[in-house]
Amino acid sequence: MTTESQTVRHADAIAPERIPWLATAMVGLNEQPVIIVKATAVKQVAPQVRPWTTEPRYAPFATLVPAAAVQRNGDFAVFTLPPLDGVRDRLLYVPVTFEEGSIDYYWRLNPAR
Repeated sequence: MTTESQTVRHADAIAPERIPWLATAMVGLNEQPVIIVKATAVKQVAPQVRPWTTEPRYAPFATLVPAAAVQRNGDFAVFTLPPLDGVRDRLLYVPVTFEEGSIDYYWRLNPAR
């Protein structure tokens, strides 16, 4: 039995911007980032992005690509993001839902200059 004090809430998690080993990708101004997930049982992918912040406040995500944009190629699920404005760093959040379970991926996107 889990007591109230043992329950982990999302608000208790470390903000991705505070994880020093978070993967970073450089993205050119007109480039479309491509994300490839090796899995045959992908049901939904809903990439989201928000401005990178180091402030301890919540910044809302904005959905980038509808789940229908996922293409299947053998053992891989492939999806292409629209070009991002190259003005500032961003946090990319990619929740992936499988037939059984789910996983969340995070990347820091830096504009290539």
